[in-house]
Amino acid sequence: MNLFDDIYNKRAKKKAEDEFAAALDALGYPCRLLDGMDERGIIELYASELEKGGEEGYFPVLAPYERILFELIERNRAENFDASELPSGAEVFAKRLEERALGGEGAEKLANGEGGFSALESFSLLFTEFTKSFRMCALILLPTDKPWEAALLLPFGGSGSCPAPREMAAMLKKWHESFGAVPAVFSGEALEVYLPRSLDERELREAAGEIAAFSGHNCDESDEAILRFMTEARDKCVWRFSWMSQTNRNELNK
Repeated sequence: MNLFDDIYNKRAKKKAEDEFAAALDALGYPCRLLDGMDERGIIELYASELEKGGEEGYFPVLAPYERILFELIERNRAENFDASELPSGAEVFAKRLEERALGGEGAEKLANGEGGFSALESFSLLFTEFTKSFRMCALILLPTDKPWEAALLLPFGGSGSCPAPREMAAMLKKWHESFGAVPAVFSGEALEVYLPRSLDERELREAAGEIAAFSGHNCDESDEAILRFMTEARDKCVWRFSWMSQTNRNELNK
């Protein structure tokens, strides 16, 4: 790397950091930028903040810097979602499963890159697969002791097969009450849910259909994707969901 490249890269990094700081300031929540941590360090930090937040009345989430995420949040926050009367999470799951079973809409969405899910050992949205490097991200402390309300305080859903914020909050509430699961990493096109403990066979079977419903996947319990998930999820602590297709991006940029 020559001197010019070094100066350019430092300026680009500083510009990105300034843009990220401005986006975080606009949210109005306490936060701090993270740097120099590996995957295991991030998991340990998050688990520590979960415990501390439970005692002090806040809920931590992680977010990489993506303009599209903050544009979605800004657009949806104008609706001022009320957390006092959420729909039943079980009913939302059932409705989404029924919708996926009707016609070929779900399969069409999957063909367009929507409705993916997987079980992972650590957060993937904070790292760039190509370079295996840590992405610029932030720890955001949300003013609630109810983890599912993160979907209302950072509302990015509602486009394509991605659940709308109130539906997302209702389903996340059911998962928290059933499995202790919490939304952990918010991205402009995906969400990663953290599970503090392993699930047993019965819980995994219950979760499988709900995960299909949450993702918008058009399948049943015999579907290959579900069977693969059942195998992969036993010893994993992260569920990853992704929805953003080119159609969604075009809609956002109108």
